[in-house]
Amino acid sequence: MLISKDSERFWKKVNRKGEDDCWEWTGTVAGGYGRFWYNHTMVLAHRFAYDDVIEKIPDNLLVRHRCSTKTCCNPSHLLVGTHTDNLIDAYRRGERGAPSPHYKKFYIGELDLIISLKQNGIPASTIAKMFLSSPHTIAAIIKYPNTHYKHSKGDSTCL
Repeated sequence: MLISKDSERFWKKVNRKGEDDCWEWTGTVAGGYGRFWYNHTMVLAHRFAYDDVIEKIPDNLLVRHRCSTKTCCNPSHLLVGTHTDNLIDAYRRGERGAPSPHYKKFYIGELDLIISLKQNGIPASTIAKMFLSSPHTIAAIIKYPNTHYKHSKGDSTCL
């Protein structure tokens, strides 16, 4: 929970509706996203809402919208994830083309699952579609699991 004075000031700028509805930010908007002045810094409104109600945002993650409303601050519409997760969300909602498979980060568990699927006879092209990646990337993961995809310091992802 953040400092209550800032929290009160923040929530006065949110048009709270029903529990399942988008709660629109009514303050400053730039680039389509709500902006809020906090601790001498301009922050994204949906990030402040997540941090205030749910939990501190983990390092290297962003706050995504379950809805496609950039000004929504309803905590039940917000979740953390990677940039790739956010691109996949937008792709699934039809808001953009498929993310480039060459820049996707995989979680360690995903790498294990990819290898397991391949060992069970699933073609690399099918696995690539499942993970919004390329068959070439999947083949490299399978062929060189410890060479091309190394653990990142302080992160549970592989590159």
